Amino acid sequence: GYGINLLPLATFAMEAYGLFNLLDNAIEATRQNKKVEKKIICNINKEEGATEIFIKNSIDQSVLWKNSDLRTSKANKALHGIGQQIVRSLVEKMEGMIDFYEEDKMFCVHIYLPE
Repeated sequence: GYGINLLPLATFAMEAYGLFNLLDNAIEATRQNKKVEKKIICNINKEEGATEIFIKNSIDQSVLWKNSDLRTSKANKALHGIGQQIVRSLVEKMEGMIDFYEEDKMFCVHIYLPE
């Protein structure tokens, strides 16, 4: 029989979902800024053996200080707030690493995905 390796496609789908979810979150958060310049930075670095994704968005106050679990602030909690959990789960399944932090008035997400 013939075998098809779907792992590269699955890896791409996971990376794409995570990237789009995090970018959507960054866009929404940046729209809420009132005091600082609205800015989003997205860097994707693919090197031998790994992919790194950095997404940063400007914030006018600390997100992690008041919401360290990154719970949704949207009214309908049943329909929102699962994206971060899904992204964390995908990164874990891919034996990767995800980190949320703040620096220079930016909320930052760093994802490391080994190949």
